[in-house]
Amino acid sequence: MSCWVAVEQCIARGASKVKLHHQIASMAELAPANGIKVVIPSVMPAFDFPWSPGLNPNTKIPARNKLLEAYSMEEGFVYLDYFRAMTDGNNGMIGAYTTDGVHATEEGYQLMASMVEEAITAARGR
Repeated sequence: MSCWVAVEQCIARGASKVKLHHQIASMAELAPANGIKVVIPSVMPAFDFPWSPGLNPNTKIPARNKLLEAYSMEEGFVYLDYFRAMTDGNNGMIGAYTTDGVHATEEGYQLMASMVEEAITAARGR
């Protein structure tokens, strides 16, 4: 989850793709050297950030997720795709999973919990 939060905050602050990639890669590359299995989650869908409109997360998040997925595949890490499971088809979050379009509800967290358990199991098998 910490990678997901870091990426979402960087998008909200306008960080570049290169900076994001470097930050995620730095964390991910240290993990195996210390016996830690890596699961890289996607950024959850958000059509807009209500507290900071106009940042276009609906286009930036899918682009970042493509980079995260490609990096995960290149390095043999597990990619946890919250975005595909939670998108409403317009790059926003399904209403049942959010109250503000960004943060998950209890139902959203239940879905994420089952997904992360599967991802951890997959990572342990690698």
